Amino acid sequence: MAIIHLKLVSFRIGTDHHGFGGGLRCDAPIQDGTPDGVTSCSAPDGGGAVFEIPFKQGVVDGDFVVLNPKKAGQTIASARFSAGRLNGPSEIFSPATGKRMHQLSWEQGVPVGSIERYDEHTGKLRFKADFVAGRMEGEVFSYDSEGRLLQRQQVKNGLAEGLVKQFDPETGKVIKQTQWHEGYPQAPEAASTTNSTTPANDAKLEHCTDAKVAAFHKEKGDEEPVTADMLEEWKSQCLASLIAS
Repeated sequence: MAIIHLKLVSFRIGTDHHGFGGGLRCDAPIQDGTPDGVTSCSAPDGGGAVFEIPFKQGVVDGDFVVLNPKKAGQTIASARFSAGRLNGPSEIFSPATGKRMHQLSWEQGVPVGSIERYDEHTGKLRFKADFVAGRMEGEVFSYDSEGRLLQRQQVKNGLAEGLVKQFDPETGKVIKQTQWHEGYPQAPEAASTTNSTTPANDAKLEHCTDAKVAAFHKEKGDEEPVTADMLEEWKSQCLASLIAS
């Protein structure tokens, strides 16, 4: 058993970060000069484990677990690896409530099947989409914290394509619809029901979304990319706030 010390600032699964300040102490089984077995990292103040990283002949292989340093034994993220690649389910849980916030499956490092995100307080579904051959494909749904539909759109090869519909969560009626092509919005179209948006509200929605993008880059750095699903989720959150006001 060899003892090593690491300076670890953050750990990342998908688009979510969990910051850990200070140094971590890691106990790593070493065989023939390479990690082999479960490396367990904990805070130097004697707290419980923060990371459990499975190695097989120097390559991550098995269930990778991130634990809540403030709640002993509480998993806040987990992912399955095979020969160094994500291969199987990955999940993220709220450190505050313990509720699942994110789930996605992988095959040899490529996302497959459904991606789902949940509200950390209500447990309601907030976002749902599907991956095909590593890219988002088909219908994408966004919901408010109570699980009410806010937006529905089509995605092709990871880009918005076709009609994007936004809904009033209280009535379920369409309040705005916009045509998209290869990830770019086309001219807005009037909804079949009364369109409750106005140019002023559209400007507020854009300003709110831009503010969330700016806050993300301020926290993570300008080089950190904003994915399509992150942007759609922020738009949905801003739309819900606009409707509520």
